[in-house]
Amino acid sequence: MSKGENWNLEGDYFEHCSCEALCPCLLSVYQAEPTYGDCQTLVAYHISEGNFKGIQLNDLNVAMLIWVPGKMADGSYSLGLYVDERASEEQFDSLHLIFSGEMGGPPANIRSLTTEFLGTKRVPIRYESKGDKSRSLEIPDLASVRLEAFRGHRGRTVWIDNVAHLSQRIAPGKTVHAEVKDYRFQWSNPGKNGFLGPFHWKG
Repeated sequence: MSKGENWNLEGDYFEHCSCEALCPCLLSVYQAEPTYGDCQTLVAYHISEGNFKGIQLNDLNVAMLIWVPGKMADGSYSLGLYVDERASEEQFDSLHLIFSGEMGGPPANIRSLTTEFLGTKRVPIRYESKGDKSRSLEIPDLASVRLEAFRGHRGRTVWIDNVAHLSQRIAPGKTVHAEVKDYRFQWSNPGKNGFLGPFHWKG
């Protein structure tokens, strides 16, 4: 970490949402209405390397349940966090602080738009990555998502750069399945929008 930083994370990320691909929210800098009026999304992270004030966070998974009633730029988010059950108490507390937005950096942007924080749960999280082709997440009894990236010229993954997003380079795709059931939320969004890519955050 550089001087003045409290934490940094890098690794792999993906998300699904209830919009048709490509999500109009992304391409409008979050000013457009979601395809079906609200936004239902689960965002997943695998941390390859991470540090919070000297506490190592390597090889841990985190997920975020987010629901937005309208335009993403207008706020009123509901946000719930899931932290890998393999995390120690120190690691759990560190990841809660980071992903809840309390320690600045990109997650603070989400928290600033959140009016309902649902809490942070310690759960088993299975995160699987197959290169730049697909991602999957399993949280038993709560969430199951699989995403496949779009293929372009010569079968290579399509990438979008310089987007207004927590990960500035992302590959768009579609869900094979996306089932979420927790708190008061329940949704199924197969064949809908998704993104995957690397992330590198600090705060």
